[in-house]
Amino acid sequence: MQRETGMLFLLFIFGVVLVIVLFKSKIEFLINMVLRMMMGTIGICFVNSILVAQGIEFGIGINVFTLLTLGTLGFPGFILLYGMGFYKIL
Repeated sequence: MQRETGMLFLLFIFGVVLVIVLFKSKIEFLINMVLRMMMGTIGICFVNSILVAQGIEFGIGINVFTLLTLGTLGFPGFILLYGMGFYKIL
């Protein structure tokens, strides 16, 4: 009887640790994604204002798809969005 109780206790502790690790990594991932979205949006606004000041009528819009691209890929997503935009106007 003690062996079964000990095994159940170990399984319970293992489950608690597993839930904590999974929950922590998801929160960390979401925080990183939101920060990349915010920084990417600021970067898009900055680059769009520089392009307008140079007389280039081109800009990347801010919508759900650009935010998801920025949040998922980060800086490479930022470059990807402007690369696709410049390719579109060629």
